[in-house]
Amino acid sequence: MAVVRFQPSDENDLVRETTALLQAGFDVDVICVARPNERRTEVRSFPGPGPESSTLTIRRLRIGKSRGSIASYLWQYTAWLVGVTWLLMRHGLVRPYHAVQITTLPDHQVLAALPARIRGTRLVVFFKEPAEQLFDTLFGGTVSRLVALTTRLACRTADHCLCVTEAHRQQLIASGAPATRIEVIGNATAPDRWPDVPAEAIPPDHFVAVCHGTIEERWGHEVILRAAARVGRETDRLRVVFTGTGGFSPRVGELIRELELDDAVENRGWVSEPDLSALLRRADVGLVAQLPSPYSNLVHTGKMYDFFQLGVPVIASDLAATRSDFDGCCRFYRADAPEDLAAALLDFIADPESAAAYADAATARLDTMGWQALEERYVRAVAGS
Repeated sequence: MAVVRFQPSDENDLVRETTALLQAGFDVDVICVARPNERRTEVRSFPGPGPESSTLTIRRLRIGKSRGSIASYLWQYTAWLVGVTWLLMRHGLVRPYHAVQITTLPDHQVLAALPARIRGTRLVVFFKEPAEQLFDTLFGGTVSRLVALTTRLACRTADHCLCVTEAHRQQLIASGAPATRIEVIGNATAPDRWPDVPAEAIPPDHFVAVCHGTIEERWGHEVILRAAARVGRETDRLRVVFTGTGGFSPRVGELIRELELDDAVENRGWVSEPDLSALLRRADVGLVAQLPSPYSNLVHTGKMYDFFQLGVPVIASDLAATRSDFDGCCRFYRADAPEDLAAALLDFIADPESAAAYADAATARLDTMGWQALEERYVRAVAGS
C-alpha cells in the first residue's frame, strides 16, 4: 500500500489511517512532507493480525509548505507532484503496490498515481476537503473553477473515492462523479488520539470555553470574542481559551484589547499535545465557530470530533453538513451572530445538565460515526475487499 498526504507524517488522520492498514496486515509506504530535521526515510515495524509484522516506510519530501498566495500554492503543489510521481514510480517498480491512496488536498496529485494505475494498481482518492468550495472561499470563482476540473479528473480516474460528509458526497455526485464509487468516511478521532493526562487545574468556578486549531478569519474567532463581550455583561465566570496559530492571530489580539477581554480570554498560541489534552479535559464547552461559506457547509471539523471523543459539550455554528449529521448532539447558533452564541453560552452556564445532555448524545452518535465504527470499512475501501 502507498498513502500520499501533503502533510507531515504525524498528522492525526494520516496516523489513524496508516495504523488501520498496518494492523490489517498491509505493508505501507507513506509519502508525506518533511518537517525541519526529520529524516527523509524512516522504517518501522508494527504488529500485524498474524505472526508476521507489518512494515511502515515513511518517505518524506522537503517541500516549503505554507499558506499564502495563489502563486505560492501553485509552486508548492507543482514541486510536490513531481516528487510524489518520482517516488511512486521508483518504489512501485521495485515492489508493485496493491493500492495507492491519494489524500487531498491538492486534488491534481492524482496524476502522480497514473503510471501505477495503468499497471493495474488500485487507486483510491480520499477527499479530505471540498477543494472547489475551499478555493472559492479563499480566492474567488475563477480559481475555484479551475480546481473543480482537477476534482472531476480525480473522481473519474480513481477506482474508488472517499469523502468526509454526506453533503460533500452529494456535491461530488452533482458535479458528475459516479455515485457508486463514492462513500463517506468521517473525520472521527481515533480512540487513543489524546494523551491520558489529568485535566488542567483551572478554578472550578470558571466556565471554560475552548477553541483549538488554526486561527484564520473563516474559523469565527471574532464572533467568539464579540459573544464573550456580551456574556461578560451578565457574568464574570466565562473564560475563553484559544490555542493554535494563523494569519488572524494579530487581529485576535487587537480584538481582545478593544473589547477589554484581557481577564476573560487567553490566546495561548501553539501548545503541546499533552498540554492541549489537559485543557480539553477541563473544558466546560467546546466552540466550533466556522463562518458560513460554500466550503463550511460541506464539512465537519476535526476539533468537533475531538470534543465528542472527550465528552465535552459542543456549541457549533449552524451549518448544513453539521446539522444534518449531528442535530441534537450540538447546541447550534447562527454562524455569523455573536448574540446567538452569547445566548447559547449563557444557557450552558446556567444549566450544566442541558450541556451534558448534548455531550451524551454526541457520545452515542460516535457508536455509528466514530473511528471504531469506520475503521474496518475504511480498510475495505482502500484494499478493495
